[in-house]
Amino acid sequence: MHTEEAVGTIDVLRDWVRRYLGLAFAGDQRQLFSTRVEAFCAREKIAVEQLACQLPGNEALLRRLADALSTPHTYFLREPDAFQTLHEQILPAFRDAPELRMWSAATAAGDEAYSMAMVAVETFGQTGPVIRILGTDISDRQVSEAERGEIPETRLNELDSLRRARWFRDTTNGNGRQAIAPELRALCTFRRMNLTAMPWPFTQTFQVIFLRNVLYYFDDETVAAVLHAARDALEPGGFLITSVTEPIDCTPTGLTRVGPAIYRKDRP
Repeated sequence: MHTEEAVGTIDVLRDWVRRYLGLAFAGDQRQLFSTRVEAFCAREKIAVEQLACQLPGNEALLRRLADALSTPHTYFLREPDAFQTLHEQILPAFRDAPELRMWSAATAAGDEAYSMAMVAVETFGQTGPVIRILGTDISDRQVSEAERGEIPETRLNELDSLRRARWFRDTTNGNGRQAIAPELRALCTFRRMNLTAMPWPFTQTFQVIFLRNVLYYFDDETVAAVLHAARDALEPGGFLITSVTEPIDCTPTGLTRVGPAIYRKDRP
């Protein structure tokens, strides 16, 4: 049973994480936060109170804590209707563009970014724009896994046999993982990024942004700020895809809903 002092320290840490990582863990997520912090402290061999004292100014410790708090639930073609819409309605709008820039803003281990690449190549073949896909995540560990380009077979359950044969190869070490085809890996770049650290460091806008399964970590104020920043990161006519499991109550001015969890930036 938690002592009153330990519970107070957990609350201090939760407020600190919300302030510096933007992760709210409010309501029924409070217990989840407590469980993950305690597990993290056990691995680090420090007390919760020591963690609260050591975090300020310790970027390495903060990054490890971010890894521990993130939920890397990911697989290829998650919420497949979004990728069907990407193939049938969104990507054809940019067939004549010289370059297609897409961003998977909470890519976890890269499955979403690689799924976007797969669908883009299948849509355009050899005649479409140059494809550039950025995948970002707050977790160093997840970004490193995305860069390795090896996927456990369990994360490919949504793919049919033809796609598996085309886009994946058995790894040479027999570890039950599948290596992503070099053609897809060449289209994707991965970086660590905290979505709540603004302004975002982009010099070019995107035509397509996937911002899915991450907003529920944020409080209302942060959700609004992230959505406004996403709107500004889109070029006019670009598309923002959110998750059908995360209803948005504060759509920024300049974004028009064009489908379930799909928004388009208004043109001037």
